[in-house]
Amino acid sequence: MASKIEAADIKVGMYVSELDRPWIDTDFLFQGFLIYDDEQVEKLRALCKFIYVDEEKSTPGLFASTPAAAAPKKTLKTPRVIIHDEKTAKTKQKSSGGFFSTLKKIFGDLRSSDEDDFSGHATNIDDNTEELETNHRVKLKSLRNDFSMKQNVTSAYAEYKTTTTIEQEIGTAQKLKQTFEEDIGKILTTEMNQANIGARIELAREFIEEVVESIIRNPDAMLMLTNLKQLDGASYRHALDVSVMLISFGRHLGIPKEELNHIAMGGLLHDIGKSRIPDETLNKIGSLAKEEQKDLRNHVDYGLEIIDSYENLNPITRTIVAEHHERHDGTGYPKQLAGDGINLYGAMAAIVEAFSAMTSPWPYAKAKTSALAVSILVSSKDKAYHPELVDHFIQVVGVYPIGAIVELSTGEVGIVIRQNKFWRLKPLVNVILSRNKAKLLKPYTIDLVQASKKETDEPLNIMAELPINTYGINPKDYFL
Repeated sequence: MASKIEAADIKVGMYVSELDRPWIDTDFLFQGFLIYDDEQVEKLRALCKFIYVDEEKSTPGLFASTPAAAAPKKTLKTPRVIIHDEKTAKTKQKSSGGFFSTLKKIFGDLRSSDEDDFSGHATNIDDNTEELETNHRVKLKSLRNDFSMKQNVTSAYAEYKTTTTIEQEIGTAQKLKQTFEEDIGKILTTEMNQANIGARIELAREFIEEVVESIIRNPDAMLMLTNLKQLDGASYRHALDVSVMLISFGRHLGIPKEELNHIAMGGLLHDIGKSRIPDETLNKIGSLAKEEQKDLRNHVDYGLEIIDSYENLNPITRTIVAEHHERHDGTGYPKQLAGDGINLYGAMAAIVEAFSAMTSPWPYAKAKTSALAVSILVSSKDKAYHPELVDHFIQVVGVYPIGAIVELSTGEVGIVIRQNKFWRLKPLVNVILSRNKAKLLKPYTIDLVQASKKETDEPLNIMAELPINTYGINPKDYFL
Protein backbone atom coordinates (compact mmCIF):
# COMPACT_ATOMS: atom_id res chain seq x y z
CA MET A 1 0.00 0.00 0.00
CA ALA A 2 1.38 3.41 -1.02
CA SER A 3 0.99 6.35 1.35
CA LYS A 4 1.54 10.04 0.65
CA ILE A 5 4.12 11.36 3.12
CA GLU A 6 4.79 15.06 3.65
CA ALA A 7 8.44 16.13 3.57
CA ALA A 8 8.60 16.83 7.32
CA ASP A 9 7.43 13.28 8.09
CA ILE A 10 10.00 11.43 5.97
CA LYS A 11 11.97 8.92 8.06
CA VAL A 12 14.77 6.40 7.74
CA GLY A 13 13.32 2.97 6.91
CA MET A 14 10.63 4.22 4.51
CA TYR A 15 10.56 2.70 1.03
CA VAL A 16 10.17 5.50 -1.55
CA SER A 17 8.04 4.31 -4.45
CA GLU A 18 7.30 7.68 -6.09
CA LEU A 19 8.37 11.32 -5.85
CA ASP A 20 6.42 14.49 -6.48
CA ARG A 21 8.58 15.10 -9.55
CA PRO A 22 10.14 13.00 -12.36
CA TRP A 23 12.97 10.71 -11.22
CA ILE A 24 15.11 11.98 -14.08
CA ASP A 25 15.19 15.40 -12.39
CA THR A 26 17.00 13.89 -9.39
CA ASP A 27 20.35 12.20 -8.88
CA PHE A 28 18.92 9.08 -7.25
CA LEU A 29 20.33 6.02 -9.01
CA PHE A 30 17.14 3.98 -9.03
CA GLN A 31 13.39 4.45 -9.16
CA GLY A 32 12.26 3.03 -5.85
CA PHE A 33 14.62 2.73 -2.89
CA LEU A 34 14.81 2.23 0.86
CA ILE A 35 15.86 5.27 2.92
CA TYR A 36 18.84 4.06 4.92
CA ASP A 37 20.32 7.20 6.52
CA ASP A 38 19.56 10.76 7.68
CA GLU A 39 21.45 12.23 4.75
CA GLN A 40 18.90 10.76 2.33
CA VAL A 41 16.08 12.06 4.54
CA GLU A 42 17.45 15.62 4.36
CA LYS A 43 18.04 15.31 0.64
CA LEU A 44 14.44 14.24 0.03
CA ARG A 45 13.06 16.99 2.29
CA ALA A 46 15.03 19.60 0.37
CA LEU A 47 13.95 18.19 -3.00
CA CYS A 48 10.30 17.25 -2.49
CA LYS A 49 7.19 18.60 -0.82
CA PHE A 50 5.90 15.04 -0.50
CA ILE A 51 6.74 11.46 -1.52
CA TYR A 52 4.84 8.19 -1.85
CA VAL A 53 5.94 5.35 0.41
CA ASP A 54 5.29 1.62 0.05
CA GLU A 55 4.43 0.49 3.58
CA GLU A 56 4.93 -3.22 2.89
CA LYS A 57 8.50 -2.68 1.65
CA SER A 58 9.36 -0.31 4.51
CA THR A 59 11.09 -1.34 7.74
CA PRO A 60 8.78 -3.53 9.87
CA GLY A 61 6.99 -1.62 12.64
CA LEU A 62 7.38 1.77 10.97
CA PHE A 63 3.66 1.90 10.16
CA ALA A 64 0.84 0.74 12.38
CA SER A 65 -0.35 -1.56 9.62
CA THR A 66 3.01 -3.32 9.47
CA PRO A 67 3.45 -5.78 12.38
CA ALA A 68 6.73 -5.22 14.18
CA ALA A 69 6.74 -8.72 15.60
CA ALA A 70 4.70 -11.54 14.16
CA ALA A 71 4.66 -15.25 14.81
CA PRO A 72 7.96 -17.06 15.38
CA LYS A 73 10.16 -17.25 12.35
CA LYS A 74 9.94 -20.30 10.17
CA THR A 75 12.98 -22.47 9.72
CA LEU A 76 14.67 -21.26 6.58
CA LYS A 77 16.41 -23.38 4.06
CA THR A 78 20.19 -23.34 3.77
CA PRO A 79 21.39 -21.38 0.72
CA ARG A 80 23.17 -23.15 -2.09
CA VAL A 81 25.93 -21.89 -4.34
CA ILE A 82 24.73 -21.68 -7.94
CA ILE A 83 27.34 -22.11 -10.65
CA HIS A 84 26.29 -20.22 -13.75
CA ASP A 85 26.90 -21.76 -17.15
CA GLU A 86 27.48 -18.87 -19.52
CA LYS A 87 26.98 -21.00 -22.66
CA THR A 88 23.55 -22.34 -21.80
CA ALA A 89 22.43 -19.59 -19.39
CA LYS A 90 21.25 -22.33 -17.05
CA THR A 91 22.27 -23.05 -13.49
CA LYS A 92 23.51 -26.05 -11.63
CA GLN A 93 23.23 -26.41 -7.90
CA LYS A 94 25.70 -27.96 -5.53
CA SER A 95 26.12 -28.21 -1.80
CA SER A 96 27.73 -25.21 -0.15
CA GLY A 97 27.80 -26.12 3.52
CA GLY A 98 31.56 -25.71 3.71
CA PHE A 99 31.53 -22.30 2.05
CA PHE A 100 28.83 -20.81 4.24
CA SER A 101 30.08 -22.42 7.43
CA THR A 102 33.48 -20.86 6.75
CA LEU A 103 31.86 -17.47 6.23
CA LYS A 104 29.94 -17.94 9.46
CA LYS A 105 33.23 -18.47 11.29
CA ILE A 106 34.71 -15.28 9.82
CA PHE A 107 31.81 -12.95 10.40
CA GLY A 108 30.64 -14.28 13.72
CA ASP A 109 32.59 -11.69 15.69
CA LEU A 110 30.88 -8.88 13.77
CA ARG A 111 27.48 -9.86 15.12
CA SER A 112 26.36 -8.86 18.58
CA SER A 113 24.50 -12.15 19.05
CA ASP A 114 25.83 -15.63 18.42
CA GLU A 115 22.25 -16.87 18.17
CA ASP A 116 22.05 -15.72 14.56
CA ASP A 117 22.43 -18.27 11.80
CA PHE A 118 25.00 -16.75 9.43
CA SER A 119 24.21 -19.06 6.55
CA GLY A 120 22.69 -16.03 4.89
CA HIS A 121 19.54 -15.56 6.99
CA ALA A 122 19.63 -13.85 10.39
CA THR A 123 16.84 -14.49 12.86
CA ASN A 124 17.58 -11.93 15.56
CA ILE A 125 19.52 -8.98 14.14
CA ASP A 126 20.76 -6.50 16.71
CA ASP A 127 20.27 -2.89 15.61
CA ASN A 128 22.69 -1.41 18.11
CA THR A 129 25.13 -0.19 15.48
CA GLU A 130 26.75 2.28 17.88
CA GLU A 131 27.88 -0.60 20.09
CA LEU A 132 29.05 -2.53 17.05
CA GLU A 133 31.03 0.50 15.86
CA THR A 134 32.67 0.85 19.29
CA ASN A 135 33.66 -2.82 19.37
CA HIS A 136 34.91 -2.51 15.81
CA ARG A 137 37.23 0.39 16.69
CA VAL A 138 38.54 -1.41 19.77
CA LYS A 139 39.49 -4.44 17.69
CA LEU A 140 41.14 -2.31 15.01
CA LYS A 141 43.21 -0.36 17.53
CA SER A 142 44.28 -3.60 19.20
CA LEU A 143 45.38 -5.04 15.86
CA ARG A 144 47.30 -1.87 14.97
CA ASN A 145 48.99 -1.79 18.40
CA ASP A 146 50.00 -5.42 17.97
CA PHE A 147 51.70 -4.67 14.65
CA SER A 148 53.28 -1.51 16.08
CA MET A 149 54.88 -3.37 18.97
CA LYS A 150 56.39 -6.00 16.67
CA GLN A 151 57.26 -3.86 13.66
CA ASN A 152 58.34 -0.35 12.80
CA VAL A 153 54.83 0.82 11.89
CA THR A 154 52.69 3.52 13.43
CA SER A 155 49.83 2.76 15.79
CA ALA A 156 48.25 6.19 15.14
CA TYR A 157 44.56 5.70 14.43
CA ALA A 158 42.61 8.02 12.13
CA GLU A 159 38.82 8.33 12.29
CA TYR A 160 37.29 8.65 8.83
CA LYS A 161 33.72 9.73 8.16
CA THR A 162 31.85 9.20 4.90
CA THR A 163 30.98 12.72 3.73
CA THR A 164 29.47 12.10 0.28
CA THR A 165 27.02 9.63 -1.21
CA ILE A 166 28.03 7.22 -3.93
CA GLU A 167 25.87 9.27 -6.32
CA GLN A 168 27.85 12.40 -5.45
CA GLU A 169 31.25 10.71 -5.65
CA ILE A 170 30.82 8.55 -8.75
CA GLY A 171 31.51 11.40 -11.20
CA THR A 172 34.86 12.19 -9.58
CA ALA A 173 35.75 8.50 -9.45
CA GLN A 174 34.99 8.05 -13.14
CA LYS A 175 37.16 11.03 -14.11
CA LEU A 176 40.05 9.70 -12.02
CA LYS A 177 39.77 6.25 -13.56
CA GLN A 178 39.74 7.78 -17.05
CA THR A 179 42.79 9.92 -16.23
CA PHE A 180 44.63 6.84 -15.04
CA GLU A 181 43.85 4.80 -18.15
CA GLU A 182 44.67 7.62 -20.57
CA ASP A 183 47.63 9.37 -18.94
CA ILE A 184 49.23 7.29 -16.21
CA GLY A 185 48.55 3.56 -16.24
CA LYS A 186 50.54 2.49 -19.25
CA ILE A 187 53.61 4.54 -18.41
CA LEU A 188 53.84 2.70 -15.09
CA THR A 189 53.80 -0.71 -16.73
CA THR A 190 56.48 -0.03 -19.30
CA GLU A 191 60.10 -0.37 -18.25
CA MET A 192 61.53 2.53 -16.28
CA ASN A 193 65.13 3.65 -16.02
CA GLN A 194 67.01 6.21 -13.97
CA ALA A 195 66.30 8.91 -16.53
CA ASN A 196 62.50 8.67 -16.45
CA ILE A 197 61.48 7.05 -13.17
CA GLY A 198 61.35 10.28 -11.17
CA ALA A 199 59.05 12.11 -13.59
CA ARG A 200 56.72 9.12 -13.89
CA ILE A 201 56.40 8.62 -10.14
CA GLU A 202 55.79 12.31 -9.51
CA LEU A 203 53.04 12.32 -12.14
CA ALA A 204 51.47 9.31 -10.43
CA ARG A 205 51.83 10.95 -7.00
CA GLU A 206 49.58 13.87 -7.97
CA PHE A 207 46.98 11.43 -9.26
CA ILE A 208 47.19 9.28 -6.13
CA GLU A 209 46.51 12.21 -3.84
CA GLU A 210 43.19 12.84 -5.62
CA VAL A 211 42.23 9.15 -5.45
CA VAL A 212 42.98 9.05 -1.72
CA GLU A 213 40.80 12.12 -1.13
CA SER A 214 37.93 10.54 -3.06
CA ILE A 215 38.16 7.28 -1.11
CA ILE A 216 38.35 9.11 2.21
CA ARG A 217 35.10 10.90 1.31
CA ASN A 218 33.37 7.69 0.22
CA PRO A 219 35.24 4.48 -0.75
CA ASP A 220 32.22 2.86 -2.42
CA ALA A 221 32.48 4.79 -5.69
CA MET A 222 36.06 3.80 -6.54
CA LEU A 223 35.51 0.26 -5.25
CA MET A 224 32.49 -0.10 -7.49
CA LEU A 225 34.51 0.97 -10.53
CA THR A 226 37.18 -1.62 -9.72
CA ASN A 227 34.45 -4.26 -9.66
CA LEU A 228 33.12 -3.22 -13.08
CA LYS A 229 36.22 -4.54 -14.78
CA GLN A 230 37.05 -4.50 -18.46
CA LEU A 231 36.98 -7.79 -20.33
CA ASP A 232 40.74 -8.13 -20.06
CA GLY A 233 43.08 -8.13 -17.09
CA ALA A 234 45.48 -5.50 -18.41
CA SER A 235 48.31 -5.10 -15.94
CA TYR A 236 47.82 -1.36 -15.57
CA ARG A 237 44.14 -1.85 -14.64
CA HIS A 238 45.22 -4.48 -12.12
CA ALA A 239 47.64 -1.91 -10.67
CA LEU A 240 44.81 0.60 -10.19
CA ASP A 241 42.54 -2.07 -8.68
CA VAL A 242 45.20 -3.00 -6.14
CA SER A 243 45.90 0.64 -5.33
CA VAL A 244 42.22 1.49 -4.80
CA MET A 245 41.60 -1.55 -2.63
CA LEU A 246 44.74 -0.88 -0.59
CA ILE A 247 43.62 2.71 0.09
CA SER A 248 40.16 1.50 1.08
CA PHE A 249 41.69 -1.23 3.25
CA GLY A 250 43.99 1.31 4.93
CA ARG A 251 41.07 3.70 5.50
CA HIS A 252 39.14 0.88 7.15
CA LEU A 253 42.13 0.13 9.42
CA GLY A 254 42.39 3.80 10.43
CA ILE A 255 45.80 4.37 8.84
CA PRO A 256 46.60 8.13 8.65
CA LYS A 257 46.13 9.88 5.30
CA GLU A 258 49.83 10.55 4.67
CA GLU A 259 50.54 6.84 4.87
CA LEU A 260 47.54 6.07 2.64
CA ASN A 261 49.31 8.01 -0.11
CA HIS A 262 52.43 5.85 0.23
CA ILE A 263 50.32 2.68 0.36
CA ALA A 264 48.51 3.77 -2.77
CA MET A 265 51.79 4.31 -4.61
CA GLY A 266 52.86 0.83 -3.56
CA GLY A 267 49.71 -0.54 -5.15
CA LEU A 268 50.45 1.21 -8.45
CA LEU A 269 54.08 0.06 -8.49
CA HIS A 270 53.76 -3.42 -6.94
CA ASP A 271 54.18 -5.26 -10.27
CA ILE A 272 56.46 -2.76 -12.02
CA GLY A 273 59.11 -5.46 -12.30
CA LYS A 274 56.90 -7.36 -14.76
CA SER A 275 57.84 -4.74 -17.34
CA ARG A 276 61.06 -6.77 -17.70
CA ILE A 277 59.25 -10.09 -18.21
CA PRO A 278 58.51 -11.16 -21.81
CA ASP A 279 54.82 -10.87 -22.77
CA GLU A 280 54.78 -14.48 -23.92
CA THR A 281 55.61 -15.54 -20.36
CA LEU A 282 53.13 -13.16 -18.71
CA ASN A 283 50.26 -14.20 -20.99
CA LYS A 284 51.11 -17.86 -21.51
CA ILE A 285 48.11 -20.17 -21.47
CA GLY A 286 48.94 -23.34 -19.58
CA SER A 287 51.67 -24.26 -17.15
CA LEU A 288 54.94 -22.33 -17.11
CA ALA A 289 58.21 -24.15 -17.55
CA LYS A 290 60.58 -24.05 -14.56
CA GLU A 291 62.75 -21.34 -16.11
CA GLU A 292 59.69 -19.26 -17.02
CA GLN A 293 58.34 -19.61 -13.51
CA LYS A 294 61.69 -18.58 -12.06
CA ASP A 295 61.83 -15.55 -14.36
CA LEU A 296 58.29 -14.55 -13.42
CA ARG A 297 59.08 -14.69 -9.71
CA ASN A 298 62.07 -12.45 -10.35
CA HIS A 299 59.66 -9.60 -11.09
CA VAL A 300 59.82 -8.64 -7.40
CA ASP A 301 63.60 -8.18 -7.52
CA TYR A 302 63.34 -6.43 -10.87
CA GLY A 303 60.77 -4.07 -9.37
CA LEU A 304 63.04 -3.23 -6.45
CA GLU A 305 65.93 -2.54 -8.81
CA ILE A 306 63.74 -0.12 -10.75
CA ILE A 307 62.31 1.83 -7.79
CA ASP A 308 65.55 1.87 -5.77
CA SER A 309 67.02 4.20 -8.37
CA TYR A 310 64.56 6.84 -7.15
CA GLU A 311 65.73 8.38 -3.88
CA ASN A 312 62.46 10.02 -2.82
CA LEU A 313 60.40 6.85 -2.58
CA ASN A 314 58.85 6.22 0.85
CA PRO A 315 59.84 2.96 2.62
CA ILE A 316 56.16 1.96 2.86
CA THR A 317 55.90 1.91 -0.94
CA ARG A 318 59.08 -0.16 -1.20
CA THR A 319 57.78 -2.64 1.38
CA ILE A 320 54.66 -3.30 -0.71
CA VAL A 321 56.73 -3.93 -3.84
CA ALA A 322 59.07 -6.21 -1.89
CA GLU A 323 56.55 -8.27 0.10
CA HIS A 324 53.29 -8.56 -1.85
CA HIS A 325 54.09 -12.19 -2.72
CA GLU A 326 55.27 -13.24 0.74
CA ARG A 327 52.94 -15.61 2.57
CA HIS A 328 52.01 -15.92 6.24
CA ASP A 329 53.22 -19.54 6.44
CA GLY A 330 56.56 -18.83 4.76
CA THR A 331 55.70 -20.35 1.38
CA GLY A 332 55.88 -17.09 -0.56
CA TYR A 333 58.72 -15.37 -2.38
CA PRO A 334 61.31 -13.97 -2.81
CA LYS A 335 62.53 -14.27 0.81
CA GLN A 336 60.07 -16.79 2.29
CA LEU A 337 59.19 -14.38 5.09
CA ALA A 338 56.60 -15.64 7.57
CA GLY A 339 54.26 -14.42 10.31
CA ASP A 340 55.39 -11.20 11.97
CA GLY A 341 58.39 -11.15 9.65
CA ILE A 342 56.03 -9.77 7.01
CA ASN A 343 55.36 -6.04 7.45
CA LEU A 344 51.78 -4.84 7.98
CA TYR A 345 51.80 -3.16 4.55
CA GLY A 346 53.23 -6.24 2.86
CA ALA A 347 50.61 -8.47 4.50
CA MET A 348 47.85 -6.11 3.36
CA ALA A 349 49.21 -6.06 -0.19
CA ALA A 350 49.43 -9.87 -0.33
CA ILE A 351 45.70 -10.18 0.40
CA VAL A 352 44.63 -7.36 -1.92
CA GLU A 353 46.82 -8.45 -4.83
CA ALA A 354 45.57 -12.04 -4.60
CA PHE A 355 41.93 -10.93 -4.51
CA SER A 356 42.36 -8.56 -7.45
CA ALA A 357 44.18 -11.20 -9.50
CA MET A 358 41.49 -13.80 -8.82
CA THR A 359 38.61 -11.49 -9.76
CA SER A 360 40.23 -10.14 -12.94
CA PRO A 361 40.03 -11.80 -16.37
CA TRP A 362 43.37 -12.81 -17.88
CA PRO A 363 44.40 -14.48 -21.15
CA TYR A 364 45.19 -17.64 -19.17
CA ALA A 365 42.28 -17.62 -16.69
CA LYS A 366 38.67 -16.48 -16.35
CA ALA A 367 37.76 -14.12 -13.54
CA LYS A 368 36.39 -15.71 -10.38
CA THR A 369 33.35 -14.21 -8.71
CA SER A 370 34.04 -12.11 -5.64
CA ALA A 371 32.21 -14.65 -3.46
CA LEU A 372 34.47 -17.46 -4.67
CA ALA A 373 37.58 -15.31 -4.22
CA VAL A 374 36.46 -14.51 -0.67
CA SER A 375 35.98 -18.20 0.08
CA ILE A 376 39.52 -18.91 -1.15
CA LEU A 377 40.94 -16.17 1.08
CA VAL A 378 38.96 -17.55 4.01
CA SER A 379 40.23 -21.08 3.44
CA SER A 380 43.79 -19.69 3.31
CA LYS A 381 43.55 -17.79 6.60
CA ASP A 382 46.52 -18.41 8.90
CA LYS A 383 48.21 -20.24 6.04
CA ALA A 384 48.92 -17.90 3.15
CA TYR A 385 47.43 -14.75 4.70
CA HIS A 386 47.29 -13.00 8.07
CA PRO A 387 43.97 -14.18 9.59
CA GLU A 388 42.76 -10.94 11.19
CA LEU A 389 43.70 -8.89 8.15
CA VAL A 390 41.69 -11.25 5.94
CA ASP A 391 38.65 -10.70 8.16
CA HIS A 392 39.01 -6.92 7.92
CA PHE A 393 39.62 -6.94 4.18
CA ILE A 394 36.37 -8.83 3.61
CA GLN A 395 34.61 -6.12 5.61
CA VAL A 396 35.97 -3.63 3.07
CA VAL A 397 35.04 -5.36 -0.19
CA GLY A 398 32.06 -7.39 1.03
CA VAL A 399 31.26 -10.89 -0.07
CA TYR A 400 29.08 -9.41 -2.80
CA PRO A 401 30.62 -6.05 -3.79
CA ILE A 402 28.78 -3.01 -5.07
CA GLY A 403 27.93 -3.60 -8.73
CA ALA A 404 27.78 -7.40 -8.39
CA ILE A 405 24.93 -9.21 -10.16
CA VAL A 406 23.22 -11.54 -7.70
CA GLU A 407 20.41 -14.07 -7.75
CA LEU A 408 18.11 -14.16 -4.74
CA SER A 409 16.52 -17.21 -3.19
CA THR A 410 13.22 -16.04 -4.69
CA GLY A 411 14.71 -16.46 -8.17
CA GLU A 412 14.79 -12.71 -8.72
CA VAL A 413 17.99 -11.09 -10.02
CA GLY A 414 19.43 -7.73 -9.01
CA ILE A 415 22.51 -5.59 -8.57
CA VAL A 416 24.18 -4.85 -5.23
CA ILE A 417 24.01 -1.10 -4.64
CA ARG A 418 25.14 -0.72 -1.03
CA GLN A 419 26.82 -2.78 1.69
CA ASN A 420 25.40 -3.42 5.15
CA LYS A 421 28.54 -2.80 7.16
CA PHE A 422 28.13 -5.46 9.81
CA TRP A 423 26.22 -8.05 7.76
CA ARG A 424 28.24 -8.55 4.62
CA LEU A 425 26.08 -11.36 3.24
CA LYS A 426 23.06 -9.06 3.31
CA PRO A 427 23.62 -5.93 1.19
CA LEU A 428 21.02 -3.65 -0.39
CA VAL A 429 20.01 -5.06 -3.77
CA ASN A 430 18.21 -3.34 -6.62
CA VAL A 431 15.98 -6.07 -8.07
CA ILE A 432 15.67 -5.75 -11.86
CA LEU A 433 14.48 -9.20 -13.01
CA SER A 434 11.47 -11.18 -11.78
CA ARG A 435 11.72 -14.79 -10.63
CA ASN A 436 10.96 -15.72 -14.26
CA LYS A 437 13.91 -13.56 -15.35
CA ALA A 438 11.65 -10.99 -17.01
CA LYS A 439 12.75 -7.37 -16.78
CA LEU A 440 10.74 -5.47 -14.18
CA LEU A 441 9.02 -2.29 -15.35
CA LYS A 442 9.67 -0.81 -11.91
CA PRO A 443 12.88 -2.15 -10.32
CA TYR A 444 12.86 -1.95 -6.54
CA THR A 445 15.44 -1.94 -3.74
CA ILE A 446 15.44 -4.50 -0.96
CA ASP A 447 17.55 -4.41 2.21
CA LEU A 448 18.27 -8.06 2.98
CA VAL A 449 18.93 -7.27 6.64
CA GLN A 450 15.49 -5.69 7.04
CA ALA A 451 13.91 -8.40 4.89
CA SER A 452 15.24 -10.99 7.33
CA LYS A 453 13.09 -9.43 10.03
CA LYS A 454 9.87 -9.84 8.09
CA GLU A 455 7.57 -12.83 8.25
CA THR A 456 7.81 -14.43 4.81
CA ASP A 457 6.99 -17.68 3.09
CA GLU A 458 10.40 -17.70 1.43
CA PRO A 459 13.88 -17.02 2.73
CA LEU A 460 15.47 -13.88 1.30
CA ASN A 461 19.12 -14.65 0.72
CA ILE A 462 21.66 -14.22 -2.01
CA MET A 463 22.09 -17.62 -3.62
CA ALA A 464 24.80 -16.71 -6.11
CA GLU A 465 26.89 -13.99 -7.68
CA LEU A 466 26.49 -14.16 -11.45
CA PRO A 467 29.00 -13.20 -14.18
CA ILE A 468 28.60 -9.94 -16.08
CA ASN A 469 26.17 -10.24 -19.02
CA THR A 470 24.20 -13.04 -17.38
CA TYR A 471 20.62 -12.58 -18.64
CA GLY A 472 21.99 -9.66 -20.65
CA ILE A 473 22.78 -7.60 -17.55
CA ASN A 474 25.80 -5.34 -17.47
CA PRO A 475 25.99 -3.25 -14.25
CA LYS A 476 27.65 -0.45 -16.20
CA ASP A 477 24.32 0.19 -17.92
CA TYR A 478 22.80 0.95 -14.52
CA PHE A 479 25.61 2.77 -12.73
CA LEU A 480 27.58 4.64 -15.35
